[in-house]
Amino acid sequence: MKLIVKKPREFINPLLSKKSVSPASFETFKAHYAKYCEAIETQRASKQSEPNIVSSALKPFIDAIGFTSNAYTQTGQSGIALAILHNGVPAVIFEVKKHGSPEMISAANVNTKAFQEAVLYFMRERANGNQNIFHVIITDFYNWFVFDAEDFDRLFGEALQSGRCTKLIPNHRF
Repeated sequence: MKLIVKKPREFINPLLSKKSVSPASFETFKAHYAKYCEAIETQRASKQSEPNIVSSALKPFIDAIGFTSNAYTQTGQSGIALAILHNGVPAVIFEVKKHGSPEMISAANVNTKAFQEAVLYFMRERANGNQNIFHVIITDFYNWFVFDAEDFDRLFGEALQSGRCTKLIPNHRF
């Protein structure tokens, strides 16, 4: 599989990109982003673990810009690093790795632990009936890879529907 990296302007819905943002809203966003960057640097300097950086930097940033986020454990499974919730279920899944980790995805290397975990968490959510996921985000706090859930459905949904994933998702009835 080849990863096509798009610039934000190419990825964002054209109608959304034409929506004006008030100067006050933009200044508020910049202030939250500055706090996020400062928190990341503080956490990295003190050699904090990935979950600590998520809870001390990423989650407060996501919440400050108007979303509800939480660490999200899939029943009986390993947990999603962070999820933006809508009606109590994940709408956006974050897979997070520490900056500089060899497990982190890059434009040159998609086949990494971060990507594989993101696919697994996405497929588990779909297998459990969550059709409300819009995006899957893989980040190292500095680099952000944002995937449209429709692409994951197209690429991996067929395997889920065909039953080839029963070992990954043993309690699901196909």
